[in-house]
Amino acid sequence: MKVLGMLFVVVCAVSLWVLEPISLNPFSTQSYLISSDSSLYNCSPSQTNDVDILITETVSSKKLLGVSTGFFSKKCGSYLASVGFSNKSDRLTLDYRTPVRIASIAKPMTAVAIMQLVEQGAVDLDQAVSQYLPQVKGTPLEQATIRQLLNHSSGIAHYASPLASMSFTNYPTLIDATKTFINKPLAHAPGTAFKYSSYGYTVLGALIEEVSKLSYEQYMRENIWSKAGMVDTSVERFGRQVDSSKLYIKVSSKFIRSPVTDLSIIASAGGIQSTANDLLMFGRAIIDNRLISRDSLEQMIDVNEALSERIGDDPYGLGWAVLKDRNQNRLIAHSGNQFGASSFLSIDLERAFVSAVISNAANSKGSVYKLNRNIIKRMVVGQNYL
Repeated sequence: MKVLGMLFVVVCAVSLWVLEPISLNPFSTQSYLISSDSSLYNCSPSQTNDVDILITETVSSKKLLGVSTGFFSKKCGSYLASVGFSNKSDRLTLDYRTPVRIASIAKPMTAVAIMQLVEQGAVDLDQAVSQYLPQVKGTPLEQATIRQLLNHSSGIAHYASPLASMSFTNYPTLIDATKTFINKPLAHAPGTAFKYSSYGYTVLGALIEEVSKLSYEQYMRENIWSKAGMVDTSVERFGRQVDSSKLYIKVSSKFIRSPVTDLSIIASAGGIQSTANDLLMFGRAIIDNRLISRDSLEQMIDVNEALSERIGDDPYGLGWAVLKDRNQNRLIAHSGNQFGASSFLSIDLERAFVSAVISNAANSKGSVYKLNRNIIKRMVVGQNYL
């Protein structure tokens, strides 16, 4: 009986922690305050008002708990807005400067870092990754190339289930992280099929560490984030999320607390926290060729031989999904979804327009995508590619 009593107490404590508290599920409030910055926006305020309405409607309909968004155009400048809550229990509002997990938007950042190493002649896209990472030699991944890791055709496995993505182990380096999966059988022979894999990007992060002789975070800070002006972006450190949003999971119309997972096993694939403004800065740096040359970007978004379409996915290049409108204007994009985060970043290359949406709850990916799509529709007249 004593054991059952203790078990009952534990279950109740966990339930109260998860539901945070029961009275706030489903979560509702009478008003949602928008935190915004239009100081760098030079066009009609009616357009930003439309965006404010869009994000408020999305949150008030219980599709998102907290969301931070923004857009940039070369003609008008940038606008940032956030609405909802970073802490449901204490009813703390989500500010557009609050760091939030960006999930798989880390992948195009890592891919750009790889392309920098290619431009320097430090690596070759079509060489086996084992030529640069000694620990890969003798493993099933030995013959996979860097290009195949970038476009998810290396054969390395992804999570077997959502629960398999939960890690509470800390890995000091990405090279250490690769040891947990590097000897597992491949899902298919390298270069023969598309299989999305975060672990493939962990290997790419380890490659950056090995070749640059820097930690992944140091390389990214010096060569990507600082150059792009991304002052609030960092690799998330387990237990050190001081100023960042709490993590949630959307279950139907309810938002429950998410376990705080350790992202060090996928730091270069989905272990970064950032803000909407910093994502806009990253997009602007891509458009302005400040991180890599336009030729390198064209290599990244060449999807003529993409294998992803065979299984019904969007055309996927080297770290970017590539979409087109009826006029063949290209939109490069990446989404993300993990415990405590749903995100979407898109860059319209021809129109020089960047938009970003990040939310603090898993399973909100569809709502984040739709909000990003609707922002583009309001701000870029006549496009029809989403």
